[in-house]
Amino acid sequence: MASIYLSHEYSAGHWACLPPPLSIGVAVKLAYHANIDEIIDVNLRAFNRLSAPNKWKQNTAARLGLVTGIVAFFLIPGGIWSRVGIALFFIAFVVGCYLYAYPITIYKRTRDLVLSRHRDTNGADVEIELRESGVWTRTGGTEIEFSWSNVSEIIEEPTVIEMRMKDGGLLVAQKRAFESKDEIAKFIGLAMEEMKRPETAGQPAAHP
Repeated sequence: MASIYLSHEYSAGHWACLPPPLSIGVAVKLAYHANIDEIIDVNLRAFNRLSAPNKWKQNTAARLGLVTGIVAFFLIPGGIWSRVGIALFFIAFVVGCYLYAYPITIYKRTRDLVLSRHRDTNGADVEIELRESGVWTRTGGTEIEFSWSNVSEIIEEPTVIEMRMKDGGLLVAQKRAFESKDEIAKFIGLAMEEMKRPETAGQPAAHP
């Protein structure tokens, strides 16, 4: 594997050499300032990967629709089949309205939470480093490292690179922080190569 040592400076806007911190000779470190909208987007991506909220959303929509349909069936006058039709209409209407409003509500709550934490700094400083032991990241004062055995897939999207974890975790790198498509390809290529490298399984270690 070729040796590549990269670091994106906040203001200089270029890649600079770093001392090699890894025995395998490969280290990629990315640093940038994530704005409010980017932090909101990352939080929503992580939230949407959680299974529990999605199940709760579906169950709540079904319960609300069913209760509304039952109430409509018994309160609205008419023949049985007309009441069944009206009840089904109300069920579909309530479920549709709930599923439409749900992501809007989640977005507003997420935005309020992000603004309460990062309004003064207009975002947060983000660092991401590919290490021999895993993918290390620091946002603000919070650090976490995901072992390579925990990384399930790497997805390149138009504006971000997603590293999805087997335990449901998510790491997102903003593509605007790279100087070129070639640097993006190197970053993804190294990460993919490390994913395939045999290593001892481990869990991500959080640091306060």
